[in-house]
Amino acid sequence: MHYELCIDKKDFMIDTHAHLDDERLDKHKIISSMKNDGLEAIICASFDLDSSKKSVYTAANYDNVYAAVGIHPNHAHEAADSDFEELIKLAADKKVVAIGEMGLDYFHKFCDKDTQKNVLNKQLDILSQTNLPAVFHLRDAYLDMQEIVLQNKHKIKNGAVMHCFSGSIETAKFYTNLGYYISFGGAITFKNSRADEVIKSVPLDKILVETDCPYLSPEPFRGKVNEPKNVRYVLQKIASILDMDFERLQEISIKNAKKAFRI
Repeated sequence: MHYELCIDKKDFMIDTHAHLDDERLDKHKIISSMKNDGLEAIICASFDLDSSKKSVYTAANYDNVYAAVGIHPNHAHEAADSDFEELIKLAADKKVVAIGEMGLDYFHKFCDKDTQKNVLNKQLDILSQTNLPAVFHLRDAYLDMQEIVLQNKHKIKNGAVMHCFSGSIETAKFYTNLGYYISFGGAITFKNSRADEVIKSVPLDKILVETDCPYLSPEPFRGKVNEPKNVRYVLQKIASILDMDFERLQEISIKNAKKAFRI
């Protein structure tokens, strides 16, 4: 696959999931370079209360940066009851566009399953009080997640995004049938990726792209600190898999992101 970086005034993208406040990133430099890097917007993701506060602060102080607030399942055991009250307050900010990332992660062993489910359910309660979509983290917990989603469909009133999706075709169809979006990250560019058929199965109007930076740098930068501008390589890979024009997919991804997060 040929990689190149060629930016013009029409050549813009949206990174729908970036941890901009990570200490490995130069947040100000990244945001100040957005135009030159071909980025129209970035959604700053969170994993606990402290990072949620930072995301809201970052979004409030920079144009074209938005925030998602929530507690990651790997941090569920750290959450206090008061954290959920604070998340409700943060969710009211005009630059907050989603609740998350929240969900279930049975791959890592940071937190027991019952605690993860409890914290997820509390955030779904918060979601029901807002007009926001959910951003779901899901890893190796597919059946439990489907059960919780079906039980709480009435709380997920404004859709959801399956962040950095790594599941099967069947799992992807389960969520797209509910109207949810499937977001792909740098892992789909890895040589051992098995995402091609999954990507082909997702309707074009449900595809989103992200970096999850500073994690999961795409080829040709695998192993290095990831940045939002690298979302281009995710788009290029999907365009190659779908055998479609890059600019057309770019337009679709921007339209999808704006619709999913109402920005």
